[in-house]
Amino acid sequence: MTGADVSGNSVDTSDVVLRPSLDPDVVAGSAVTFQYASPNTITATIGAVSASVTIQVMAAAAPSPGPTPAWLVRSGVDGGAVRLGSVVALTHLLAGGVLLAFRRTRRHTR
Repeated sequence: MTGADVSGNSVDTSDVVLRPSLDPDVVAGSAVTFQYASPNTITATIGAVSASVTIQVMAAAAPSPGPTPAWLVRSGVDGGAVRLGSVVALTHLLAGGVLLAFRRTRRHTR
């Protein structure tokens, strides 16, 4: 970290104190780690002199999905096909149960 007075002369910044505007932000030496995406104000103080700067912290981009696994590509299966297959299987199971119940009912009525 560097500093200068109004005339542009270098100032010793070894005893600078950094203070973040939000409590969860972490100061370690001359580095500040922000915990939230928001405007964050950092105040630097040396003796009786201080200056502040506001930094807009942006949220990290969501990770992009990785490549489709080779076995899934080879199978030709996708989520829609799996869902459709499940619905068809459940429909057949339900129809079989109805037919079985109907058949039992007909046997008992004879």
